[in-house]
Amino acid sequence: EAAPNQNLLVQNPNLDIEGWPALLLQEAQPLFGDGSYVGVSGFGYGGTNSHALAYSKNVVTSRGENQKSLLAKVLRKTNADVPEVTMIGDNVEDWLTTGIPHLQAKAGQTFRVELDAGCVVWHEVSANSNVAASTMYIRGSFSAWNMVAMETSERSGLFSYSVVLGTSGQESFQIADSLSQVFHPKEAKCTDRAAEVLGPEELEDRDLSWLMKGKP
Repeated sequence: EAAPNQNLLVQNPNLDIEGWPALLLQEAQPLFGDGSYVGVSGFGYGGTNSHALAYSKNVVTSRGENQKSLLAKVLRKTNADVPEVTMIGDNVEDWLTTGIPHLQAKAGQTFRVELDAGCVVWHEVSANSNVAASTMYIRGSFSAWNMVAMETSERSGLFSYSVVLGTSGQESFQIADSLSQVFHPKEAKCTDRAAEVLGPEELEDRDLSWLMKGKP
């Protein structure tokens, strides 16, 4: 059921809400689905606003398809471990968490949290993605787009390569974890270090690369 608005007894007759895809509920409203989101907003006189959003399946009323024990479900949730967030560096895009989206409750999964314009996006991290690569490659205009092994360092998972800019004052490049699978930016000739990275995948398009500029 959808929760009613607290203290809403009479709707303002001057409100023009015809065609508005929502209802101002004065009493609980049964829903067609077996689960739903419920939001509650609080607006303080001092300017502090808050909003809570909850999701659940119907386990209480006879209309619900899910008739599992409510007590058992509450105990399972309250006894569950609190999700942990591992802050890797200052970039939130690199943070990892043991928390999971509410619709995917499989044990043992790990997710990466991505914040985008106030929205939280969860990406599952495979078990192999946390294993540091032993060799990384780079290819670009400076190598005639042939794969060249990058130099390793004392720090695991850190690689480097020195590039001398040609007479044009710019060079393009892509990074690879194998001789055929490359990482590349989403946009062509990218100069933004914070741009979205795609891959690894087989790619023939050389324009989807990072672009370095400077004095030759």
